[in-house]
Amino acid sequence: MAHKASKGGVLTDSTTQQHRQSTNAPFLDQIQKDTSMSSNEEELQKIKKYHEKYIDELEKQINTLHKTYAQNQEILKIERDKARYEVRRIKRTTAYRIGFFVVLVIKKIIFVSKKFLAAIKAKLSKKTFEIEEPVEVKALSKKDHAKRLKRQVEYLQSNACRNIMKLQNIHLGKRAFVIGNGPSLKNQDLSKLENEIVFVTNWFANHQDFEKIKPTYYTVASHEVFGGWNKTPDFDPNFYKLLNTKTKNTKKFFSYTFKPYIESNKMFEGHDIEYLLFERPKQLIDQLDQPNADLTKHMDDGYTVIATFCLPLARWMGIKEIILLGCDCDYGIKKESDKKSYFYDAKLHTTSVSKFENLQRIWADGGPVFQSYEKIRNDYSMAGVTIRNATGGGRLEVFEKVAYEDLFTS
Repeated sequence: MAHKASKGGVLTDSTTQQHRQSTNAPFLDQIQKDTSMSSNEEELQKIKKYHEKYIDELEKQINTLHKTYAQNQEILKIERDKARYEVRRIKRTTAYRIGFFVVLVIKKIIFVSKKFLAAIKAKLSKKTFEIEEPVEVKALSKKDHAKRLKRQVEYLQSNACRNIMKLQNIHLGKRAFVIGNGPSLKNQDLSKLENEIVFVTNWFANHQDFEKIKPTYYTVASHEVFGGWNKTPDFDPNFYKLLNTKTKNTKKFFSYTFKPYIESNKMFEGHDIEYLLFERPKQLIDQLDQPNADLTKHMDDGYTVIATFCLPLARWMGIKEIILLGCDCDYGIKKESDKKSYFYDAKLHTTSVSKFENLQRIWADGGPVFQSYEKIRNDYSMAGVTIRNATGGGRLEVFEKVAYEDLFTS
């Protein structure tokens, strides 16, 4: 029950309540406002967290898409490379088949041509002249170049090459004698060479003064000693016995091709053996502008061991004066039945020899052998190496001739 206002100005209960309400109104509004703002911030925080979570999910999906794209690109690259390889393989296979067919056709043509040429020769056999087959200067094919390069890399990595490198300039400024096997040696006193640097070749161990001379180096470039290039190596037993018995104290040089054969068969045990990179496919000195003087590379073929092994070795060792002996360049062959002429009995020469027609062509006046010697003379002269010929007689007129006896006068 509401109280009435008393006299004297005192407020009643109803008036008091109204006064309080009017007095607290601003505070109540503020409280309501604060409550409303608090609620809005919570909502904003929730929305913010939701958005952040949503953005994180989007970033994860984007990263996943990037990874998938990169993987697909890698797979695409692999498949593209596979396709390119397959195309190249098909092209190579096709080219190989075409090339193989072409080679067969060429071989057939050559075979027929040789038979035709042989028939012509037979008809003209009674004439005083002979038909000589033309010799073409053949450049090495890409395949041959690749094969030679592969073998050179293999040789450079071998102990054989490292041993050859150790021989460079070991006789710097000295003179040396290079001895062939010509019949002129019968008339020369080789005992004078006892204290000289001496290179000998092939069957020279047959010489009666071999033990007295004690040659410094023994060179064997001939593939015929091993049975040929394209056959399973088979060292001539007579030649092996001769070398194994008489040359133990002489450093020997063979073709690197036959190194596995010599070592696997335990040949020349206790001997000092070195190997030079001389093998097919090879280049001929007479067909080159300049003969090779670097013994870590392929040796060039000069048709004779003197030009192929001895002279390059002497130059490599630093020799400045080279004296040739027994280089007759004349086997004394007039017809196919004739035997080659050496300082020793031809019966002792049990290895195979070149065909008669090849000998006639190679050793003809002005032929490939003499052209090779001319190339060597000119190139060595430019390098400060003098080559003189002390052979008694013979057909080798490329080098300056000198009397053998005059080389030992005081």
